[in-house]
Amino acid sequence: MVSQLDLNLSDKKKRKKNAPRLARMMMAICAARGGWVTRREIMQAYGWKDSRMCRLGREGSHGRILFSDKGFKLARTATLEDWLKYIGRMAHERDEATRRYMQATRRFHRMGR
Repeated sequence: MVSQLDLNLSDKKKRKKNAPRLARMMMAICAARGGWVTRREIMQAYGWKDSRMCRLGREGSHGRILFSDKGFKLARTATLEDWLKYIGRMAHERDEATRRYMQATRRFHRMGR
């Protein structure tokens, strides 16, 4: 079992280095449970105190873990409906990030910079 103390998440290089290991751990619990697994369930299973570990694991999975308001699920076990919701969520997040980027860019230019 990997505890919070075993993983240094404060340094960006170390976070990237640990992401694949976190992904493997998350994929193992998702495979064992066979469906959606909540962040809380994953954190309890491994004794993690910081929810960033789940985010890093998902990012380290390179698309093999989907996430939604239901939790995390292996991409290979996802239904068409799961995929469509996931893709829709990603598109919405992209659009929101673009909107914030455009607002900040306009503000920057209005300030005469």
